[in-house]
Amino acid sequence: MKRYSPTKWYRMDNSGMIYPIIGTLSTQSNFMLRFRLKEAVDPARLQQALERTYDRYPYFKVTVERGWFRHYLVDNPRRPKVWQSDGVLLGRTPFAHNGYYPIWVSYWANSVFITFFHGLSDGYGAMQFTCYLLATYHGLSHPDDYDEALDPNLLFPRQDNETENAYDTYYTKQPFWQGLHDTAGGNAAQVKGRFFVKDGLACTQGKVNVQEALALAHRMDCTLTELLAAVGLMAAVNTRAKCTPSKQPKVFVPINLRKLFPSHTMFNFVGIIKCAVPQNTPTLAQYVDIIRAEMRRQATAEAILPRLSFTSLFSKHPLLRALPLSLKIIFSKVGRALAKSTKQTMIMSNLGKVPLPPAIMAQVEDFAFIINCNRRTPQNLAAVTYGDTLSITWSRHIVENDVDREFYRLMRELGLDMTVNGNYREVEYAL
Repeated sequence: MKRYSPTKWYRMDNSGMIYPIIGTLSTQSNFMLRFRLKEAVDPARLQQALERTYDRYPYFKVTVERGWFRHYLVDNPRRPKVWQSDGVLLGRTPFAHNGYYPIWVSYWANSVFITFFHGLSDGYGAMQFTCYLLATYHGLSHPDDYDEALDPNLLFPRQDNETENAYDTYYTKQPFWQGLHDTAGGNAAQVKGRFFVKDGLACTQGKVNVQEALALAHRMDCTLTELLAAVGLMAAVNTRAKCTPSKQPKVFVPINLRKLFPSHTMFNFVGIIKCAVPQNTPTLAQYVDIIRAEMRRQATAEAILPRLSFTSLFSKHPLLRALPLSLKIIFSKVGRALAKSTKQTMIMSNLGKVPLPPAIMAQVEDFAFIINCNRRTPQNLAAVTYGDTLSITWSRHIVENDVDREFYRLMRELGLDMTVNGNYREVEYAL
């Protein structure tokens, strides 16, 4: 990558610096936010909105550079661009074609697709960026409806310490082996299927009234996230997850650590709750009970601290800090190659509600959160709420859609009959 003399640089957060080290052409650690408007996208306005959004979030207008000991972020002097989508969801991001930006913005018809490199930010930061972009585009598209309350700079005011490395802020020295055990965990049952040969993922989206979903979760004495994680994991076990006594079904649930440790950082600050369900657990109610208990046991500041501090080893441990980046990359790739099994059956991530006022959301027809998959974890589940609608999206790296179908069947049995659509990636595979 060509180097520049930057006017500004930013240190990557302790979690984000892992992603460039473990990344490959087929595993780029990306995720996507997609919204569809009620009118066709104007590329010129979208371009203008993107440039204004980068003015608001200058630490995202960067490129990832490689230093002697770690990656870091520097100002990107190139003009950001919006691109016409090629229809491939979460395929290999052509960073060079995109001016080495870790955010890729494209459009097609009424839809806008924003792909984020996880090394830059987590879902919280991505949502803020996307909503500012959407609010700015709305103002440019409807100047006659201007309302000061809809000003994106008032909706998303600048906060102190938006670029802090929150992992370092809340780091406390913890027993190494406890952090290693909590972070690594054991092997898990793996979803099996035929991988797509061509680039891109299959996605199946279900939509339902969020109040109906919340009422169902309330009746089952759990949160919406716990319910979706339980149903999603059971759907995988009922269909394609190969379980053994040593490889139990396990769902990873990312949580926003800003709720436990106050921070305004726009970089990564997320923790993972690991919920394992014993093999041959017979009922959905038992899945819910187990996952609810694990979520509430692990999602506390005291329980999270060992993992949070273990994430900071690259920046805190003197030997790891001094280890050249090239060796870190080699050790990482060797370690992943030797680890034959997956650590999770699936990931279930709930991004929460889109934080935009009704006047802007009235122009939004659809919103989706899509997370990446790989060969070891070929199927994942993500949720986001916009307006009165809960949007649930399965992303899939395999041809078979058994898990998706079983999930929606289980949801219908619970009384939630969702509207379902997809990109029919498996049909293209068959052709």
